Amino acid sequence: LSSFIKNNENLESFEITHGTTPEVVGFLVDALERRSGHPLKKITLNYSGVKDDDVKEMMSFFMNNPSKAPGRICLDHNDFGDNGCFHISKFVRKSGNIFKEIGLRGNKMGPCGLRCIASALTYHATSLERFSIGENHKIGDPGVIAIAEAFATYPNSIPSHLSIEEINIGPEGMKSLGIALARRSYPIESLHLKFNHIGDYELMSLLECFRSN
Repeated sequence: LSSFIKNNENLESFEITHGTTPEVVGFLVDALERRSGHPLKKITLNYSGVKDDDVKEMMSFFMNNPSKAPGRICLDHNDFGDNGCFHISKFVRKSGNIFKEIGLRGNKMGPCGLRCIASALTYHATSLERFSIGENHKIGDPGVIAIAEAFATYPNSIPSHLSIEEINIGPEGMKSLGIALARRSYPIESLHLKFNHIGDYELMSLLECFRSN
């Protein structure tokens, strides 16, 4: 794995899904450190058992080597929580607009982790295009309210594609999110909300926000 990434300078993306090697992040970091040429455009490690310490190792490497960071990173369905999100937020806050896509679906993120990332995204008024946090069941209304309040201050930091399905959003979270979306100066392109606790009233209120934008 390390030699393959290191020696293929034309490689543009790297993906492991359902990986079983605990040291996969260590191998990846080692390969990126030795790699010359252009950085990878996208790194995907889905269903690969990535833990908080693995995220810390990866983000620490990117902080010290920002030119080697990918433009898109997907870490869906792994095993990290708020601590891993904290390290992602540290890199985002330092690097600004490097990431165009962040995928964190199906992990153990809660309100604190989401608040850290939202704060980092708005710190630079980042141009993040896609942000996926669905299936993090601990987020709930407190997490959605935290990210909505951050985005309401800098509404154009809201990604164009936002996936927040199955995170236990209720009426209060939807209300806060609608306020933030209404302040965006141009429409959001896609918003995924399925499998949340949202009724007709909340959906109608959200549509009113879209009509005002």
